[in-house]
Order: sequence, then C-alpha cells, then structure tokens
Amino acid sequence: TQAGLPAGSSDVCFFCKQRVYVMERLSAEGLFFHRSCFQCESCSSSLRLAEYAYHGPS
Repeated sequence: TQAGLPAGSSDVCFFCKQRVYVMERLSAEGLFFHRSCFQCESCSSSLRLAEYAYHGPS
C-alpha cells in the first residue's frame, strides 16, 4: 500500500480525473491512467506501455 492509504485504495487517472484502482491502472511518466484512457493523442488508438513515446505537454 502507499503511505497512509489502505489496501484497495486508488489514485486518480491523469486524463479523466476519475478514480483508478491498483488492479486496473497503468503507470507511465509517474502518472496513473485507466487502460482505456491511455490513448494516442492524434488518432485515439489504445496504447501499451511498451509502445508509446512521451513528447511532453502540448
């Protein structure tokens, strides 16, 4: 568990700002995402952690 948070607690998805639980989240660049929210900004295709490139804030 994270400091002070009980097991099963959650973080917030960077894109949709909704709760994302440990078992359903992706983590990239120090941020958390729902799998469905982790998409290409240009074409909206779903991305995998091994197949993305971060280009910084647009």
